[in-house]
This record gives sequence, structure tokens and C-alpha cells, in this order.
Amino acid sequence: MTLYNEARENDGLGTLFSEEEIYNHAAGINPYRYPNVDYYSDDYLKKAYSRYDGTVEIAGGNQKARYYTNMGFLTEGSLLDFGEAENNKNQRFNIRGNVDMELSDYITANVDLGAIFSNNIGVNTDYWGGAASLRPH
Repeated sequence: MTLYNEARENDGLGTLFSEEEIYNHAAGINPYRYPNVDYYSDDYLKKAYSRYDGTVEIAGGNQKARYYTNMGFLTEGSLLDFGEAENNKNQRFNIRGNVDMELSDYITANVDLGAIFSNNIGVNTDYWGGAASLRPH
């Protein structure tokens, strides 16, 4: 708050916070009237989160027919550790495959397929934008 007042003075503006208000926030006399919120503390964030990603590729064939298949699975948690946000998670399964066939010297056939199945559970908010822009008082 002191630095914010200083920045305002450097811009030619008046101070926003009084010395008494700054002292009350710093001293923590009444946390409801003078809160000091740290959105990056252990109260809101986990120290780490899990993320797993696996991919399998299968390919083969001969001169007449070739095939390729790619399968992947991703699951990840969240750094948020409060309220419903601690249940945030994303899961994704993707599969892609194709078959290329040479039916004759002049005729070829291709079959391609791709699908993604996604399950996202989470709070619909911009936590990081809010944490960066909301003042802790």
C-alpha cells in the first residue's frame, strides 16, 4: 500500500491510503476489516499437481496396404487448493488411424479416422488474472 501510494505520487496523483490504514493492514488488528490476502499462499495453492501423458503408435503394412494408429491419454490436476476448485481435473483420450491401400496401378484408397474424448471438470474463472490484478487488501 505504501508503494502504491508512492507510485501515485510519482504520477502526480494524491495518495489513496492513509498511514493509519496501512498500519492496520500490516498489524492484522482486525482481519475482517483490514484483510491481508495472499492468493499465492498455501491457503489457495498446492505445492505441485500431477500430470500424466502417454502415447502409443502402431504402424505396419506392405506394398499393397499400410496402416498407422496413434492413441494418447492425458490426465492432469490443478494447482488450486480451495473450495470446489480443488476438484479441478482434465482428462483426454485421442485416437487417430489411417489405412492406405493400392488397389491397382491406377487406383488407391485412403481411410482416415480421428476422435478426441475430453472430460474437463473445473471452475469457470480466470484465477490467475484475478490473483495478479486484485489488491490484497
